Order: sequence, then structure tokens, then C-alpha cells
Amino acid sequence: MPAGGSPPLRDRLIPVATMTEGRTTGGPPTEVPLCQRPCSSPTVTPVRGHRPRTQDEPRHHAASRPLCEGILKFLRPDAQGTGRFDKAGIPAPGLFAPLDGVFEIACGLLILVGLLTRLATIPMIVNMLGALLITKLPILWGDALLFAGKSGWWDFAHESRTDLAQLCGSLFLVLVGAGALSLDAHLPRTASVPAATTGTEGR
Repeated sequence: MPAGGSPPLRDRLIPVATMTEGRTTGGPPTEVPLCQRPCSSPTVTPVRGHRPRTQDEPRHHAASRPLCEGILKFLRPDAQGTGRFDKAGIPAPGLFAPLDGVFEIACGLLILVGLLTRLATIPMIVNMLGALLITKLPILWGDALLFAGKSGWWDFAHESRTDLAQLCGSLFLVLVGAGALSLDAHLPRTASVPAATTGTEGR
């Protein structure tokens, strides 16, 4: 052995039994170098209930806009609620404006805390599609009642940027879920019990 060092690899041997067809024979033990021992890969155990946190920030953005817009429909009904719906040509503005505001507040709160997130984003997707089709799409041919004097692609892209961002964020949440910092991540899930059949006793 070298002074102050470890023994060479050939000296670090472990006794093992001679194996023949998977069974141990009664022969004398042999010595196998450590470098020839089979290595087993470490097993990574997944953490139960773990979810990536990439969804949390988009979820907060997707929740803040409908929540604020829903509140403004009641605080400023002439500019953001019934008056805006009437100016846009939406029928029964006195009914649909408060109804839309209630849905925006309720769904916005659910998305914000991450409770029933996928279900709550569906009304917001419908809401954004309706806003784009009714109020923003006519900008392309210069016939938007809420945006007089604006026409063409660039005006449409400018005025609909928040609606498109909200739509993309809602679609993202429908696909990937709420994220780790949400109530959905901590809800108990129904455990699937394997239907394993046991052998009959005495067989």
C-alpha cells in the first residue's frame, strides 16, 4: 500500500459466491473487483401532489382582468357596464351587463385562488370571444361602434391586445391547470384502487 494513500484497486476486492445458472454452488468463494460490480441507478420517487409553478403567474394575470372589469361594471355602469353594452349594440344591456359582471367577478376569484380553475376559465373564454367578435372585429372594416374613426389591422391589433392576451391565458389554464400555489393542487383526489384478485386459500 502506498504511504498515506488508499490501496490499489486490485486489492479492494469483495468475496462473492460462484454463481451457476442463477444458483449458488458450494465452491470456494471468488474475488471480484469493485469496478466489475453491477451498479443500480438511483430511483427518484415523485412527490405526491407536486405540480410545476409555471402556471401560477399566468393564472394571476388571467384572473386580475376579469375581476377588475366585473367590479367596474357596477362602479361605472355608464362607461363600463350597461352604457357600454348599449353603445356596442348588444341587446338587453340592462340584463347582460350585470350578468357579465357577476360572471367576471365570480370566475375571476375562482381563478385567482386556483379553485375549479379549468371550469372557471370556460366562461371567460366565451366572454373574450364575444368581446372580440362584437366590439373588436368590426374595427377591421371601420364599423366598430365603440371605436369611431379606427379601422384596419393595426387598430384592431392595438385595441384587442388585452382581449387576445386574456384569451390565450385562459386557454393555457384549461390545458395545464392551476399550478402548485392553488387550491386545486391541495384538493383530495379519488384514489384508484387496483382490482387485484387474491388466490383462493388452500390451493
